[in-house]
Amino acid sequence: MFAGKGVAMVWYVGFLALAAPAAAAAEPVYLTCEVAGERDRERYEITLREDQASAAVIGNDGRSRNFPAVFSRDRVQIDQPIGGDKITIAIDRTDLTARQTTTFSDYVRTGTCKLTPAPAKRAF
Repeated sequence: MFAGKGVAMVWYVGFLALAAPAAAAAEPVYLTCEVAGERDRERYEITLREDQASAAVIGNDGRSRNFPAVFSRDRVQIDQPIGGDKITIAIDRTDLTARQTTTFSDYVRTGTCKLTPAPAKRAF
């Protein structure tokens, strides 16, 4: 009878160990990113949702837009379609460097992101 409980306990502890990283990935990550090129600079407020493979991006114009995002071990890539072209923001997950490129020009902006605290609890 005790052997069955021991096996169940081992299974439960193993399940918790595997579920913990998934729970952490389900929480949104909030970033403020600044990238600059030779001519200008951009500032983005970004909310990453790894569990939904998405990013909410607020740019210099103050508009919020949702885009698909690809999450790898060491990088997050956000693709913003513009007509038949796209703007890509790639963020390094280890040092928070950012690189913005486009398919319609060779112009590149580089910079850094910083983690920002989650917003205060809201009523809605």
